[in-house]
Amino acid sequence: MNIAYWKHVATRLESLDQDECREALSLVKRVLEDPEKFDGVKQTFVVCHHLWGCVTRALDHGDFNEQDEAQVYALEAEMAGHVWIARLALGWVMRSSSAPVSEPTLAEIGL
Repeated sequence: MNIAYWKHVATRLESLDQDECREALSLVKRVLEDPEKFDGVKQTFVVCHHLWGCVTRALDHGDFNEQDEAQVYALEAEMAGHVWIARLALGWVMRSSSAPVSEPTLAEIGL
């Protein structure tokens, strides 16, 4: 577990004055108090899935400072990414046989 990362998440959540973000911060503080308890792919999945839900509800309610909107969206995307990476690592998501071998490049879409 990367303690510096979770401290960074806590700092970001502390700056957001919103109920769901305070709930998320409470969980991150519990992780920081006992990092060994939360060290592992399954534990990361559970924590990040809960945090993802918190910040998604914050966006649904929209009762945070308008200048914080980008920060909440960034946290939502970040937690979603952690959840999907953990699901892949746990074998809960499998590559489809019809999935492309490579994705389009920026040049292929004209950028």
